Order: sequence, then C-alpha cells, then structure tokens
Amino acid sequence: MSVFIDTNIFAAAKLKNDIDHERGKGLLEEALLGNYGQVLTSDYIFDEIITLLNIRSKKHQLVFEFGNSILTSASIDIIKVNDEIFEAAWDKFGRFKDKLLSFTDCTTLVIIEKLKIEKIMSFDKHFDGISPEIIRLF
Repeated sequence: MSVFIDTNIFAAAKLKNDIDHERGKGLLEEALLGNYGQVLTSDYIFDEIITLLNIRSKKHQLVFEFGNSILTSASIDIIKVNDEIFEAAWDKFGRFKDKLLSFTDCTTLVIIEKLKIEKIMSFDKHFDGISPEIIRLF
C-alpha cells in the first residue's frame, strides 16, 4: 500500500494561516507514521511546495529547512520525473481539455498509474473521477 502526497497537503501542514492547516498537519503526520503505507511525492511537487512556501511565507530559511526535512526524510520517497513520465504527462495534458489540471497534476497522474499507487492525499477535487483506480483520500 502507498499514498502520493500532493502540494496542498504539504502547504496546509506548514502554513498556519492556511484554512486547512490543522487538517493538513494531521494528515501529513498520519502519513509519516505509516498509516497509509509508503509515502511518495515527486520532484515536481517538491518544486511547487518550495516555491509556494517561499512566496507565501517570505521566510527563506524556514522554507529551506522544511525542504531539507522532506529531502532527508526516511519516510518520504521522491519520484523523479524522467523523460518517459514527462512525455506521457504532456500527452495526458493535451487530452484533458475539459479538466483544470496543471502539467504537474498530469505528471502526478502518470506516476500514480505507472507505480500502481491507489491513493492520493490531496484537497484538490479535480483528481476525482479521472481514474477509477485512484482514490483521493481527503
């Protein structure tokens, strides 16, 4: 069993003024305790969260430390977007004209499909119904 962690879970957990702060913090803690199996994210999600936190908090050192905590975590595996994932995500982005998916969302979907990950931890409802195999936890 494994779970993919989306950007907004990390953001909510870290930003105290986020509307989902308590919920995100609790969910991330549960995931890191192993309650959902192996914890995965991607280098694209890492990029999004570091950029978002740096812009919103304006506290570079704290963002850097948070990034290091993700990078050095024994509980979080970061999947790198390679050429195969990139090309499949671009194809998926082109096909999902009616969904408000970012390119990063498409890389996430490809990773989930490729690694047969059944669950995504995200507050984004736009993942719902895209694939019957993917269950959005929250």
